[in-house]
Amino acid sequence: MSVWFQNFALLSEQVGLGVLLVYLYGVFARQSGEQWVIDCSLGIIFGLASLCAMLNPLIVTDGVIVDLRNLFVGVAAAYFGWRGGSLCALIAITTRYALGGAGAMAGMASILIAAVMGLIWLYWISPQIKNKFLSKQILGLILSLHFIGGLFLPEAVQTEYYTHYGPLMALCNIVGVNIFSLLISREKNLASEATRLYVEARTDPLTGVLNRRSAVDAYQRILNAPRPKRGIAMTCIDVDKFKAINDTFGHLAGDQVLQEIAHRIGTSLRADNIVCRMSGDEFLFVLMNVTSNEAKIITERCRSLISRIPINCDEADIPATISLGTVWSAKPLHFEEFRSLADQALYDAKDAGRDRTSFKINYATAIRPNAA
Repeated sequence: MSVWFQNFALLSEQVGLGVLLVYLYGVFARQSGEQWVIDCSLGIIFGLASLCAMLNPLIVTDGVIVDLRNLFVGVAAAYFGWRGGSLCALIAITTRYALGGAGAMAGMASILIAAVMGLIWLYWISPQIKNKFLSKQILGLILSLHFIGGLFLPEAVQTEYYTHYGPLMALCNIVGVNIFSLLISREKNLASEATRLYVEARTDPLTGVLNRRSAVDAYQRILNAPRPKRGIAMTCIDVDKFKAINDTFGHLAGDQVLQEIAHRIGTSLRADNIVCRMSGDEFLFVLMNVTSNEAKIITERCRSLISRIPINCDEADIPATISLGTVWSAKPLHFEEFRSLADQALYDAKDAGRDRTSFKINYATAIRPNAA
């Protein structure tokens, strides 16, 4: 019995390594980036953990080892999807193959089984079970199916493997899954809260587009990037007679009008363009890497998309129009300088009767037609 507890203590040390990995998960999850990059990075980290586990195993006999590599692989698949699970399994299988020995084939088979079980739990079992505690126990149990790989062991070793180490590994799998699940859930909640606060700090709460501060920051990154080959344009927008809309239809309807206008502006632009709400009924967008003619076409398309279709608010069709002032430049200007020029163009559009676009080219920096 004392040997059993010694073995359990050794494997528990590997669980402790996994706890450290979960905190690394929290660090990655809080980073703003593509989810697939996070999943792949964590899959590699858990794969390295499985490598470390195999370098400090329980030795059954020459070439046959027992460790918690399959727990790491199964958890990676269950929580980081097929990308993270595949990378983790690949590292683990490569390591077990390199270590060789009589148990190499059984070890590689068990790794593959653990990865498949983790994915089955993620995509089929977990969505069907509302009781999270029960779901975790099921994950721990099905990960123990990696014991099937022991059938590839020499017959003389199989009995000792299943009777002496099988219950120990099953216990470690269940305990490990519960510990990892608890900590991963905690880190996910912290990451979600951090993401929510980050988004709230960057976006306008009513329309969902960038706020002024974030737009300035995004534009600053443009200034620091290589110069656009075809030029850049900034457009200032003002909703025509917005006060009359509020007075006639109410402030709730006015908010819905602003939301719909922001949505239509966004749909008329590329995803990499900057769109923000400056204040009240004023919006601004920046078109990157466009010719002056392209900027003129896009701006007019945006105006037409809003003016030709009334905005439906609580069964009332509200006609809304916008005035736009656009300035195109061959190279980026400082934000406030660019905005001042676009603002002046906007005033010209409003003075000319509203529901129109005033387009100007900043010849101080632009490449003049037919210039030598």
